[in-house]
Amino acid sequence: MSTDSKTRSREYFDRQARDYDNSSDGKFVAPMYAEMLERIAGIAPASLLDVGCGTGNLLLPLADSGISLHGVDLSKEMVLVARERLAGRAEVIVADAQSLPYPDECMDLIVCNASFHHYPRPGDVLREMNRVLRHDGRLLIGDPNPPAVLRGLMNFFVRFSEGGDFRFYSRRQFGQMLSGSGFEMTDWRKPSYKVCILEAKKTNPPCCAAKKYPFSD
Repeated sequence: MSTDSKTRSREYFDRQARDYDNSSDGKFVAPMYAEMLERIAGIAPASLLDVGCGTGNLLLPLADSGISLHGVDLSKEMVLVARERLAGRAEVIVADAQSLPYPDECMDLIVCNASFHHYPRPGDVLREMNRVLRHDGRLLIGDPNPPAVLRGLMNFFVRFSEGGDFRFYSRRQFGQMLSGSGFEMTDWRKPSYKVCILEAKKTNPPCCAAKKYPFSD
């Protein structure tokens, strides 16, 4: 993330952490959990990393599943809440999605729920995810996905977001970013007009060179 966006995100979610589930952000994200958990069960990973894990709402239902659970978040206060709730049943640490503190090819599944639109350098994040995933590893992303008629307007005003939101993407844009970062999108669904959930599999190692995306609809 850029420094300004990182600072806004971190400060905003530090303030939200203790009452996140009752906040507008928490209520927006909550309807996505059931499908995300259903898809995780279908993939049946031995190890899982939640990037942008927040207060641990996706990790908590998996705490007794036998999966090796890991979570990272930029907000120290969100991480503290997640640790309290999980009580040692998952490793949750403060980390930047652009620089994941894990060795190469160590995770079966990475999930990223309602966090991707905060990343000013999404290609860098995807390449880090690719690096950490094992061969044929899976990626599961859930994110706000406003209708096309609203997306351009929202992407203009999002720069003023106190929460560090950066950009909302179309299906085509997600596909461009994924294919340029060593992934193949295998599924895309719109549970509602407001959000999308996609699955992708690792097909190639990440490209070393930074890639710029045209972001055309």
